[in-house]
Amino acid sequence: MKKGYGGIDDKIRDRYHGINDPVANKILSKIKEKTKLPEAPSDMSITTLFVGGVTETMTEEDITEQMEPFGKVQKVKLMPKH
Repeated sequence: MKKGYGGIDDKIRDRYHGINDPVANKILSKIKEKTKLPEAPSDMSITTLFVGGVTETMTEEDITEQMEPFGKVQKVKLMPKH
């Protein structure tokens, strides 16, 4: 049974072997977009960074540890949720 540009069996075989798989390609492209590191600001006088996605269980030390690879962290201030 043929459908489109290849047989269904061919498409299943390709997907099993991880080739020619549009679904996998879409998922992988979304992962690559999310893992792109932010660019450093060109204006080096910027000293404040607001970070989203911080959970209530994270501490100042956790955030400092995550941010240190990008530069020296002088101070972390967590804003309580109202």
